[in-house]
Amino acid sequence: MNCENPGTPVGRLLAYLKSKMQIELTAAFNLNINPMLTAQELLKLLPLAKPGDTWQTANWIDSGYGRASKTLYDKEGLPYECTVDFFKFGRIMLDPCAFFEGKSGNCYFEVAGNSVILPFTRQNFDLLQLSAPEAQALATNILAANAADAQEKTAMLRLKGQAKYDEFIRIFGPGIEQYFPQKHIASYLGFTREYLNGLRAGR
Repeated sequence: MNCENPGTPVGRLLAYLKSKMQIELTAAFNLNINPMLTAQELLKLLPLAKPGDTWQTANWIDSGYGRASKTLYDKEGLPYECTVDFFKFGRIMLDPCAFFEGKSGNCYFEVAGNSVILPFTRQNFDLLQLSAPEAQALATNILAANAADAQEKTAMLRLKGQAKYDEFIRIFGPGIEQYFPQKHIASYLGFTREYLNGLRAGR
């Protein structure tokens, strides 16, 4: 199989990486990264990391969605789960501080069942840099793209009511509602499940 075929998960990832560079990636980059990439089709939800873990794997989400969450406490001191981020298909999901700096994280990370991912470890990143120095510049550009996505999400979360929900669907696509329970989406948007159901009914 030609791994650079744009109709494959690896091919789509390579096309994404090339789009983040103003110069062509070297032949050494393509030659060495291909054996490092194996697509995983997830039949069920895959937990990736929990608070305190040093999660040094980046995941290209070829289809489906990822999620980050934290355990918070209400006024009575009772714990509850709060979604702090979603990751959509066609993006790279990682914890930058853990991946690049070796710091432990403070979130739970998971990928929804029926997703397809391509994991890429820090160890592989270090090996790739030995033969393809542009890997470091590429990583910087990917982080910048993720930061731009984060700014878009932050602007969305400042909206109210229907406008916030509509922008959420525009950013992530309506398919996200098939991958995660409504309680996770409501938590992320700062809505009750009842209020979110009312907004969905009105679309």
